[in-house]
Amino acid sequence: YLEGTVRPLRAAILSSDKQRRADEMLDLRFDAALDDALGQMNRLTNLLGAESREVLAQAEAEQNAMLEVIIAILAIGTSLIVLLALALVHYSQARPLRHLSEAALRVREGGAMLLDLDQDLLRRSDEIGTLARSFQSMLTKLAEAQQSLAVQYARVDAAINNLPQGLCMFDAEQNLIICNRRYAELYGL
Repeated sequence: YLEGTVRPLRAAILSSDKQRRADEMLDLRFDAALDDALGQMNRLTNLLGAESREVLAQAEAEQNAMLEVIIAILAIGTSLIVLLALALVHYSQARPLRHLSEAALRVREGGAMLLDLDQDLLRRSDEIGTLARSFQSMLTKLAEAQQSLAVQYARVDAAINNLPQGLCMFDAEQNLIICNRRYAELYGL
């Protein structure tokens, strides 16, 4: 590069042509300025390239952080939805079934035949409502059967106790299981 610049400049200086000499000097100044400007531009391009890589790396880090936040929010939201769904299932399914189960256990243990079910439970149109209505109907029929049996027992008891003869019944081991008043009077029981 220098040889290409120096030779024409040397020739211009040695020549007597002032115009040519001025043009060569001017070209030499512009070439130096152009080289300097190109060097500055290369340096700026390198700086901007490094800055842009830093900015891109920072933007990527921010994007990753935002993605982590979004994933965390989605995980928390999903957990809350699952908890709400579980609470809804407990309230609408498990609790009424537990109430029916407790009532069945009370009946099994000889408790009251009254079932204190919510009207909302009886009005339900799903399987739980059907089960509650069936259970209530069964208890009503069972209470009616118990009442009828008690009336029949009272009649039989009255008939047996009003017999003028003594009446008794023994089981297979010869234990007295039933007797009327007359039998008790005769044998001093």
